[in-house]
Amino acid sequence: MRKTENLIIILSLLSTIFCICILFDPYYFSKINNKLNEVNNLMTFASMLFAALALLIASIAYKKTAQQPKLRLSIKPWMAEEEGPALVIERGTGLVTITRPYSSWNLFIKNSGEISAKNPVVKIVFKGTYFSEDDFPGWKAVDHANACGWYGFLWIPNENESQVVHPMLDYKLPTMYFSEKYVGDNEVNVQILIAADEMETQKYDLPVRIKVEDFSA
Repeated sequence: MRKTENLIIILSLLSTIFCICILFDPYYFSKINNKLNEVNNLMTFASMLFAALALLIASIAYKKTAQQPKLRLSIKPWMAEEEGPALVIERGTGLVTITRPYSSWNLFIKNSGEISAKNPVVKIVFKGTYFSEDDFPGWKAVDHANACGWYGFLWIPNENESQVVHPMLDYKLPTMYFSEKYVGDNEVNVQILIAADEMETQKYDLPVRIKVEDFSA
């Protein structure tokens, strides 16, 4: 603390001496003032240059972000009037209906961005229910819980499928059929992960609407 006080006193004395010297010899110190003005102008121009460069970099970054593809997964249950994951199960058994609505999901990738998305990948993770490894043709089972079953399924386009999702055009994925599969009547959610080149991976959760019905009625 004492060192700080001494430093302040010294700086104050130097400032006082400098001001007195200006009074006795203003011509000499006017040269110093001119030099300071030149330095100040140079710093002003440098600040303007850095500001222009910062604006250019920000504009390029914004353009790159704005031109990214914007993908989301559309889930439309069979014969459903509204979008979103939903299933109808039989009361008492927990099995999904065979012929009634909501027994399968039609899946589409939608691109609302300005550019096409290359090499799309979609992963669906079920939370609250499990399936067999080969329950969903076209989807690869990737996440497994011992003694329970598979809960994570991955889709990647094969050689014969388009590797590009164009803006404003839906990309159809393999349908998921749930007929006679056990889901139960507990709370079920799905986590969606969707990715492609030149975009960040999108990750979000959706609740599965479970409707319990008496099939014998």
